[in-house]
Amino acid sequence: MFEQQAAEYQQVAEAARQSTDAEAQAQADYLEAVASEHAALITESASQVAAIESFGDIPLVVIGSGKPNPAFGADAEAFQQFWIEQNRELATKSTNGTFVLAQESSHYLHEDVPDMVLDAIRQMVERVRE
Repeated sequence: MFEQQAAEYQQVAEAARQSTDAEAQAQADYLEAVASEHAALITESASQVAAIESFGDIPLVVIGSGKPNPAFGADAEAFQQFWIEQNRELATKSTNGTFVLAQESSHYLHEDVPDMVLDAIRQMVERVRE
């Protein structure tokens, strides 16, 4: 799915760059960056994260969003469940790790549930100080 989306973003970026519309052209760099990010998630970055066996006892809080991203179309729900499980697994790589699901949040946790994010930061600071 990420490969397909990366290719789609790249195609849209190329079309935007060729457009005579200045607003569309302005989006080309952003779309290319998104395409690159998607490609990295399934190659280099994914391999690096998978290679990490443990963070030891480093305090870690992973906040996952609960709402599927509509941009993923028919696969949105399945992808969201996969992403939640990946986040849960990431939190277990520290013996001092916690996973929190922001059920009503989209990808933009800081906008959708700012109090939850602030609470997690405050709790993390307290845990580190201990």
